[in-house]
Amino acid sequence: ISIAQLKIDGLSLDLEAANKRLEVGMMTADSIELLKEQIQFEQLNLEKAKLVYYLDILKLS
Repeated sequence: ISIAQLKIDGLSLDLEAANKRLEVGMMTADSIELLKEQIQFEQLNLEKAKLVYYLDILKLS
């Protein structure tokens, strides 16, 4: 789960950098949207991992 969070944090930093590159014309808005979608996808993966983890704990109880 912590690896997934680190991946999201890394993508968030990439998004910040991409927004700055967009401001100076070095990146397109489409690329920014793709990064945002990647972050959302990874956030969903993190939520899924948390749910699976908690379900596994419940099974062990």
